[in-house]
Amino acid sequence: MQKKIWIVVFIAALGGGGYFVWTYLRFLVVFKMKVDEIVQKKGGRIPQPATVAQMDGMIKDAAAASHVPPEGLTVEKTIVGRPAGPIVLWYLVVTVTDEKGRSITSEEQIENSGTFIDDPEVQKSAGVTIKK
Repeated sequence: MQKKIWIVVFIAALGGGGYFVWTYLRFLVVFKMKVDEIVQKKGGRIPQPATVAQMDGMIKDAAAASHVPPEGLTVEKTIVGRPAGPIVLWYLVVTVTDEKGRSITSEEQIENSGTFIDDPEVQKSAGVTIKK
């Protein structure tokens, strides 16, 4: 009888652990790969403001495809300037946070074409903030 109880406890622990791993792997691995692909392929080296503005919807569509609930996701898009000697390298950084507080970050180096960096109206229309 005691042996059967331990078997049931062991199977329940495996099931609970499997569920825990599945929910975290969906978000932290599968969904992160899709967000990286969106930021790198759709954003690219010279991102267009209209494309960056649509990234929220693209990321939420990717969440649904990854079995991550898109309702509680928040997407923050930031352009960050990082000094590299005498020049500044610019990065499009996208941070996605779910309702549980888990977050993933994806970034892509972009060219300083002046589109985002110099024009506050373009920043506002694309939903981007600048950190210099």
